[in-house]
Amino acid sequence: MRMLPVLPDESLFSRFCRTTTVYGMSPSSLLTIIFNKPDMNVHPILNSGLKAISLHTSESADQLWHEQTLLPLFAWALPISRNEIMDFNTTPARLNRLCRLSNFSLGQRTLLKFCPVCAREDTFHYGVTYWHLAHQLHGVTTCHRHPVALESIHVPSSPHIRIGLMPPVSYTEQLSNEIDFDFAKFCYESLNIIRRKDITHPNYMDVLKKLNLLSLDGNLKKNVFYAHVYAKCQLFGEGSSGLIPTSLTDYHYWEPILKD
Repeated sequence: MRMLPVLPDESLFSRFCRTTTVYGMSPSSLLTIIFNKPDMNVHPILNSGLKAISLHTSESADQLWHEQTLLPLFAWALPISRNEIMDFNTTPARLNRLCRLSNFSLGQRTLLKFCPVCAREDTFHYGVTYWHLAHQLHGVTTCHRHPVALESIHVPSSPHIRIGLMPPVSYTEQLSNEIDFDFAKFCYESLNIIRRKDITHPNYMDVLKKLNLLSLDGNLKKNVFYAHVYAKCQLFGEGSSGLIPTSLTDYHYWEPILKD
């Protein structure tokens, strides 16, 4: 059995949802065919089991990893964990811990985000809506193509994929502010640069030194660093409130950032 071909900027999670919908298969039937496990979880952005999936697509496991998941972004941002994140045999639970999503979720359920304008355009061009991978970037609250706020729904319970789980077309778009729009475009382009391997990992100590955030003995001036980042975070709109520090003493937010 072949999974449906990928659409532009479509996530692997979205392909699972479209395939179950178009084929009229239950999620458990599709998961049994691909993984031989009817209850295998399919993560919205951090997908495992790519070798098994690639046997039912025209892409290799490496292509799926680079083009239809957000794992390249986490592998670049977390060099200490890079080898494990790039390992196709890493378990879903381990991937989640390595990428530290729980550090910033504050107990909230994972969301699927979509742009109402993209949903209507996708329906016109492809006859169906689908989940864009770039919309799922954490911290991004605006579409990178339209200055429109992203809407969201909760990811269903395990195994997460569902028949008919696609963005609705009934939402009325809400305009976003210019800073959120610019940030979304920046994140989208950064992701593409990382995928093309045109970007090197920065020497953070050099960056911190240029910003005068290091003491004479080379240690981070934590309070100055917090104030610097906190001031930048205040530029973002209300839609980002759950993803930025609440105060200069929000150590639940700061500590994971400085862990490496």
